[in-house]
Amino acid sequence: MTYGDLGGLGPLTAQVVLVGDPGQIAPVVTGDSRRWRHLATGPQCAAPAALIAAYPDSVTQLRLAQTWRLGPETTALIQPAFYAELPFVSARPPRALVLDGRVLPELSIELVPAVSGPGDPSLAAAAARHVRELVEHGAIVDEPGEARALTPSDVAVITPHVEQASAVASRRRARCADWHGEPGTRP
Repeated sequence: MTYGDLGGLGPLTAQVVLVGDPGQIAPVVTGDSRRWRHLATGPQCAAPAALIAAYPDSVTQLRLAQTWRLGPETTALIQPAFYAELPFVSARPPRALVLDGRVLPELSIELVPAVSGPGDPSLAAAAARHVRELVEHGAIVDEPGEARALTPSDVAVITPHVEQASAVASRRRARCADWHGEPGTRP
């Protein structure tokens, strides 16, 4: 959210609470913002940074020492690599994927040869194939007090490139239609 977006909401409330990740990418502004480029409170600036610049004595900034989003193994990888100055640990309750009686690791690597860069269709195909294998082979979500079948709506595929996200989403939509008996093409 840009400061320009937030500015319109300000008069509607007495207090604003923004929750975010300090590693998030700033908003993309498609208009010409050169006239404000030297302003820390320009309408193109990320709302949290602009609020702190505009109201340094009125903004309370809290840094949480725990994440509920990331599991312990993922936190151990991500925290020092991207947030060295912001130490935190995982507070997420234990949860695992179980396939054929075996607990799957929280992190795993599958090498996929790509010959045409980040948009290579083999990357999207590999991601869609992995999701399909987990769902079709009966992976179980095992959480304290509950175990249930993994469904397509439980799965999110994260990609670093927009073209990859579109390709994976397209393959997942087509496959999800097949899972639900709706017309669709198989990836």
